[in-house]
Amino acid sequence: MSIQMPVKVQRWGGAFQVENISDPSVKQELFGWMANHEMGPQSQWRFSVSLDSKKMGVLRNAYMTCSKRPGPARSGYLCFYPPMKVAIFVEDVERRGQEQEPRPPRTAILRMRHSPHVYATGGAIFAATLAISDSTLWLEDVLMAQGKNIWMDHTFSRRWQLLQNWFTQDWSEDLALQRGLAIKPREIVPLELFKSEAGDVWEFIPEEAQRRRFIWKDKRLQPVTLSSYPQKPQQIKQRPQYQQKVAKEEPVKVEPTKVGILDTYFPSLPSADDGSLIALAKKDLSGPDVYTLWSSDGKQLGIAVIRKMVISLEMRKHPESVRVRVIWNSSFDRWEITDVDVSAATCAFSAFKH
Repeated sequence: MSIQMPVKVQRWGGAFQVENISDPSVKQELFGWMANHEMGPQSQWRFSVSLDSKKMGVLRNAYMTCSKRPGPARSGYLCFYPPMKVAIFVEDVERRGQEQEPRPPRTAILRMRHSPHVYATGGAIFAATLAISDSTLWLEDVLMAQGKNIWMDHTFSRRWQLLQNWFTQDWSEDLALQRGLAIKPREIVPLELFKSEAGDVWEFIPEEAQRRRFIWKDKRLQPVTLSSYPQKPQQIKQRPQYQQKVAKEEPVKVEPTKVGILDTYFPSLPSADDGSLIALAKKDLSGPDVYTLWSSDGKQLGIAVIRKMVISLEMRKHPESVRVRVIWNSSFDRWEITDVDVSAATCAFSAFKH
């Protein structure tokens, strides 16, 4: 593809520079490519839906994570565009009301050192937030990869793992090439760590595929937690026969056992003869959330796969090494960590067959 009008290096207000695409035909072809994947300015795509404060209580037991938005910032797409073989940031459409035309989204080429393999496999589209005030591009999700819309059928944990893999395997920081723009993964935290201050804006991210985020702005004058929004108590009606049965039953005493973080969800796992494979995970300095697995006889099993946020956060509590439960993940062709800080002994290399 040839660009009829030259790109111009300019500032958008921060301490970084971008290459603005000034050729309208190039923009239209880019937007058409995005629309083919049901995203971009020419589609009905929405990053999030607004959440009313009165409905905050329903999130308390929801299976999701959350993230505080980085101050004044614009959501958008980071497109790895095969026709031009460059990364292009496209702002989300700013909608000003039903009677007003939306402001045309700004587009810019962002220079970065990354693997060109992405362009040979159909390109990719990441969800991104550009914080101009601190010159940072926050990457937060993978919406399209290898030419396919994976937001439709991949859970958020799986998409987040793909983003982490991109940072560790396909990207290398080069501030000079990035012209002062920092590129970082968005900080995602479990729902139970949510705590807001007045004026904060938060996004709540469902785990299920095809679920948009909920965006919420703290308009209160005091700190907010989910317990600040109790759900309306509902009276539970029980049959008399059930109440009599419960009264006759005596509580069962259970002796506490030392188990890993996820053993409590799967009571059968702590058994010594349940067939679980236990490896020793050691932190690898090549990148965040990168761990090397080892057998009891000192043989390396390769780099581990971490797909769940709860596992990622628990692993960060062990900066040196920790025993973990693993299973073979055929999709990644690696061992995946499913539990952390287990009490069982590490297995020998011969046990790790797949």
